Amino acid sequence: MMGIMLSIVFSSVSFAQEATDSAILTIGDPAPPILVGEWFKGEPVSKFEKDHIYVLDFWAAWCKPCMQAMPDLSTLAKKYKNKITAIGINVMENKYFPKTRTVHIVDSMGRRINFSLAYDSADMMKKIWLDAAHEAAIPRTYVIDGNGKIAWIGHPKKLEENLIQIINNSWDLEVAREKRAYLARLVALDDSVREEVFRFFHSGNLSDFYGEPDSTLLHIDSAIHVYPDLKYTSQVT
Repeated sequence: MMGIMLSIVFSSVSFAQEATDSAILTIGDPAPPILVGEWFKGEPVSKFEKDHIYVLDFWAAWCKPCMQAMPDLSTLAKKYKNKITAIGINVMENKYFPKTRTVHIVDSMGRRINFSLAYDSADMMKKIWLDAAHEAAIPRTYVIDGNGKIAWIGHPKKLEENLIQIINNSWDLEVAREKRAYLARLVALDDSVREEVFRFFHSGNLSDFYGEPDSTLLHIDSAIHVYPDLKYTSQVT
């Protein structure tokens, strides 16, 4: 039985590996171009200049965490004024937040937003940056290093601790790339384990839940044996 379970787990690992090793945008890759429809605050940025660091913040006016993060990015832009350029890319807006309302919200924040902002009118930035990197949620921040490569991708609340290393040239691009790939495989494996565990459920109705707990635990234990960090993921815990 253990051999069968491990076989299933290794199949899951293989699937997760294929899912995350395909041609997706990731750390260490050359940054895609800046293809926006309209700049509506600050100076336009047409390309990434060599030996300069850029911070791209993807946001929407309806996204409360996005708006909460923007003053902090403004602070960082001022703090590292001569070393970084911050750019806010407005994405995923909808009929409830037309351009005029977005502009009004930005204007109401005044100097709390002191970096350039642009509209992703044709969804090109979403496509070549967010979708290409399998990033479905916002806010999402990218750091572009002085060589025009993506150095970091993550939530803006974790930006400064990583940005400092990139500015100080102590950032290991390859380690960051491997870490992101590992976490992506872990998430994919977490999802695949969830699908496998559902095979042991005899009812999809949580109010009438029963199944095969021994088989379920055996499968989870086998998966954790392959990927120990899996025990910290959402589906397993």
